Amino acid sequence: MDHDIYRNHLDKVSSGHKSREAELRLISREGKTRNVRINTRIQSDENGIHEFSHTTMDVTGYVLSNDALSQAISNVNAVVENSDDPIFSVDFNYRITVMNTACENEFRMRTGQKPVTGDDIRWYLNEKQAETWARHFNAALAGQKVRTQETMEMDDHRKEHYEMSFNPIHTADNTVEGISVHIRNITDRIRYEIG
Repeated sequence: MDHDIYRNHLDKVSSGHKSREAELRLISREGKTRNVRINTRIQSDENGIHEFSHTTMDVTGYVLSNDALSQAISNVNAVVENSDDPIFSVDFNYRITVMNTACENEFRMRTGQKPVTGDDIRWYLNEKQAETWARHFNAALAGQKVRTQETMEMDDHRKEHYEMSFNPIHTADNTVEGISVHIRNITDRIRYEIG
């Protein structure tokens, strides 16, 4: 145990704080690590005599699961951000919750605006897209996976072809809490197939 951390913990309680909580990492001689949360309370009787009470709780499982969750979030962010394909997710109100740089760049190129987290994704769609995507969003919110292709005419009148996936995002109890969207430009593949 790190005695300096524990001594600091007790000093703060002694200096007028009625309670103090600290988390310590303990390493056994065998090298096993435990995380312990200590809550210390001080009570004084009418004669001014202080009485300390300690509550100790092993929080190793909590710390390990929190570390695992942080690592999982980092891994997902790395996968999303390392894709050259536009990827984003929205909640039930069509508000952007996650968007990778490729998606920001795609929407900025098409609309001249950079979407940000919290924006309604429909603000960045033309009328035809908004109508088509509404059907896909509704199907995904109902729990269905939707894969579709869309052809868009660019400002210079060239046609670009896209494959899009609209997938429900499920919570642990299997309720849908949002939609993830993955967009891939398949123009070269379509041109090759046409010949």
